[in-house]
Amino acid sequence: MNVVVVGPPRCGKTQLVHAICGVKTAQQLRPTTCVSHMACTLQNTQFILWDTPGCLGHCIPNLAEGIVSDCDVAIVCYDGRRCWSPVELVKTIGKHRCYIYLTQPCAFNALFAYETFDLCSSLFNLVPIHVYKDSMLCDILSTMSDLHEPCPEDEMRLVDSV
Repeated sequence: MNVVVVGPPRCGKTQLVHAICGVKTAQQLRPTTCVSHMACTLQNTQFILWDTPGCLGHCIPNLAEGIVSDCDVAIVCYDGRRCWSPVELVKTIGKHRCYIYLTQPCAFNALFAYETFDLCSSLFNLVPIHVYKDSMLCDILSTMSDLHEPCPEDEMRLVDSV
């Protein structure tokens, strides 16, 4: 399963990829300037996790566009910045392939909640939002068989909300 991890610069994308693969990281990581990948097996499923450079607004960096368009799942990292929102990026990638991962406890704030519910009204369902990596991975694995089937329009999910 190809999983791409996207988000703004310095929001925790590389740390998430390393944590999922069980690799210890240095305290201070350098900014990601290229696309890299790691592989691991979780519950008998092979994952290839793609770490990408930071997205500015809803624009995916040119060197990551092919990976994003070919991925099975996109994890959009969000750290609560007021100057960046995951909503437009989710719309760009496609809500049926996205999971939002909150990398900071304070990331679910009033502005994000408003934008998320605006996303709900414009796209008729919510994108799963996770604050725990393990529950997000379980959600991805449980929906793996439905990845290439269209999502029902009336399905609404909010996971691990605060």
